[in-house]
Amino acid sequence: MKYKLSENILLGNILIKKGSILSILSGTQQAKKLLDAKEFMDIKKLDKTPNNKFVDWMAVKYKKEGVSLKQIENFIPEFSDAVSKNRIKGDFSTLSFEDAQKAIETKNVEKEGDYTSGLSLNVDYQLIDENKDYFVYSPLTEKGSKKLGRNTKWCTAGDYNNQFENYDRGHNAKLYYFLPKTGKDKYAVAVHPTLISNTSSYEGFDSQDKDIAVSMVLNLTGFNKSILKDWEPIEGVHYTLTGDSGKDNMIKLLLSWGLDAGNATINNDLSVDYAGDINLSEVHLTSLPFRNIQGSLSLRGHKSLTTLGNLQTVTGNLSLDMCTSLTSLGQLKSVGRHLSLDGCSSLNNLGELKSVGANMDLEGCISLGNLGVLTHVGGYLYLMDTDITLTGEDIRGRVNVGESIVR
Repeated sequence: MKYKLSENILLGNILIKKGSILSILSGTQQAKKLLDAKEFMDIKKLDKTPNNKFVDWMAVKYKKEGVSLKQIENFIPEFSDAVSKNRIKGDFSTLSFEDAQKAIETKNVEKEGDYTSGLSLNVDYQLIDENKDYFVYSPLTEKGSKKLGRNTKWCTAGDYNNQFENYDRGHNAKLYYFLPKTGKDKYAVAVHPTLISNTSSYEGFDSQDKDIAVSMVLNLTGFNKSILKDWEPIEGVHYTLTGDSGKDNMIKLLLSWGLDAGNATINNDLSVDYAGDINLSEVHLTSLPFRNIQGSLSLRGHKSLTTLGNLQTVTGNLSLDMCTSLTSLGQLKSVGRHLSLDGCSSLNNLGELKSVGANMDLEGCISLGNLGVLTHVGGYLYLMDTDITLTGEDIRGRVNVGESIVR
């Protein structure tokens, strides 16, 4: 649309005199001329501003400068943010794509401290490597992951329902954040180890949390795959590798769970005797390496746990609440203190269990029909919501219950 001015007006520092012809285009006028219907819609949906402020600019970059939609998609959120915060000098619409990138880079040159301020090295993060364009960090805490991953859509960097612990402890994965020193995109790589077989799987993400091949991440950032390791010893953590690959992989597995490998004795069959308390409630696992535990063990809520493996004794408490896929206690013979199996709905036998030192909770074990070879419970025996049909007197005749039976 064209307007003939009836009076002088001042636009910024420019005086436009009366009688001049002023051409005013809407935010999508040029785009509609340059693009077909599909291209227009693809471009338009990338602009999150209410008045389609960047549609024309993106259309020109796409049609006249040959910039790909993917490049525009990755660049426009940061560029839009810079414009809205007046960090771009002059009229942004006159900038070529290359000049726009340079304008962002000029404002966004990052030093290591910009990413890590407020964090502690080897506590919240590790600096893995760097080159002229990128830092590579590995977050060690949720705090570190949030700080390093700010301004991305990674689930491990968000304030709500942050998934860092799920990756770090739940899947024993090692996270790598590729963070630019200039205005380039950010990338994340997760390395999922299978430590017993010494293999790893990889997944990569761009800053918008969209999948990207790890080989592409490495190519774009200029690093070699050798920097991606599924486990590295962290300074201050006790460990001693033996030279036996099977035992060393077990040591790494224990360390990845946050356990002190110095408290572990690894047997020739790779079962583990451990001195100390163990809490694996937030660790993703389907089986256990432990044989004897001098302490307590918590596995609450492991819905994928089907077996206790070679576990034979726990001298402290054993919590298996809501392990809904567990069907048997297998070789477990004794628990020194409390045993809680509340909600283990698939449990149909107690295996070789003979003795529980304190209370035993079987509430909600709806598939359990008898107490097997159990002979001693030192405290209360809870049998609510079970399929055990024996009367209280029958149970007392076979099992020594220290306090009473609660039905």
